[in-house]
Amino acid sequence: MAIARAASRWTRLVSTVAVALVIGLARPVASHTYAASAFDAVTEGKDVYVLFRLDGMSTIDLLKRRSSDGGAIGKDDIKARGREIFDYVAGRFTFRNGRADCPARMAEAPHLDDQTNKVTIAVIYGCAHELDELTLRSTLFVEEATPHQIIGTFRHGRALENYLLSRGLSEAVIRVNALAQSGPSEAVRPGQFQIEPPPPGAYEAAGRAARAARAELERAQPVGSGFLAFFVQGIFHILGGLDHVLFVVALISVVASWRQLALVVTSFTAAHSITLALGALDLVRISPRVVEPLIAVTILYVALENVLRAEPRSRLGITFGFGLVHGFGFSSVLRDLGLPRGHLLPVLLGFNLGVETGQLLIVAPLAPFVWWLRRRTGAYPRFRVGVNACVALAAAFWFIQRLFVRQ
Repeated sequence: MAIARAASRWTRLVSTVAVALVIGLARPVASHTYAASAFDAVTEGKDVYVLFRLDGMSTIDLLKRRSSDGGAIGKDDIKARGREIFDYVAGRFTFRNGRADCPARMAEAPHLDDQTNKVTIAVIYGCAHELDELTLRSTLFVEEATPHQIIGTFRHGRALENYLLSRGLSEAVIRVNALAQSGPSEAVRPGQFQIEPPPPGAYEAAGRAARAARAELERAQPVGSGFLAFFVQGIFHILGGLDHVLFVVALISVVASWRQLALVVTSFTAAHSITLALGALDLVRISPRVVEPLIAVTILYVALENVLRAEPRSRLGITFGFGLVHGFGFSSVLRDLGLPRGHLLPVLLGFNLGVETGQLLIVAPLAPFVWWLRRRTGAYPRFRVGVNACVALAAAFWFIQRLFVRQ
């Protein structure tokens, strides 16, 4: 009896926490579940040319927060308030060469691409001295309640670096002269093309330079670049997205054994890994306006099935199918980076393993608790119904919002 009463109290507590999370977090997550902005940076002598592709909804929300008249702000206001957008970007995305700041000037005014829902703006950062150790810092959109990641590339000569910045990882140090010059051609501004045959002996010289630079980079790897950084960001991505978290919670809330847990996790992992790769490699492209409502539907279906059926059927097939949908949601992060396929493999592997690690951080404490409730008390049915009802309410709200609110 004492165990049953304790379990009942724990069940009420968990249900209360779940309701609080849904009420407290559903609003911002529903309106904007996840956002990513991108940049392409190219060095030009002492300057750094940066082409930004800012998330359209985040940019509009920024203008709304800064509006003094309280009037409605929409896509048509982006061009008229271009200077305000530039001032925000120049103040929140900065370069420092050594100890000297590199002032920013606008090279191309902001404009909205309706197809991608990205606001494009070009900025030139002029440094007073020859580029050496650049410190890149970004606090773009850190004031947003939902996760916002800044994904980009940095090109110097024949070198290419990849960066993924966020609220928890806002700075990168780029040792310009130590970058491996192993690319096929000299970097030019995005949208321009330059194909040159390498001079005789260039590949041998580039190989020697690459090996020397690689040894240096092993001692001083720039923050935000490479396998480890994208592994960390994969963890942040799934833990920062409440919809993905609640989907995993709904799946685990009806798992009865280690065998079922292994099968469910493997099914979901295999499925979203497939579409993550297909989407990131741009082999299959589905609009977020389709994917995001579908993700909400998958959460709603699983949660309602858990409420209405004590033992859900065909869970492996459902999990695999829904995992394919969630993978397209993950892939938008890496596709925005615009990497050549040769550079994408370590990034894709690191990000995917990070997502799996994030899932395990949810599964590890929850699964033993669910099994304890199932096997030792009569409180499990109340726990299952209460938690999944909360998840279903959040998912229904997200579906309606994502389907009818134009982003």
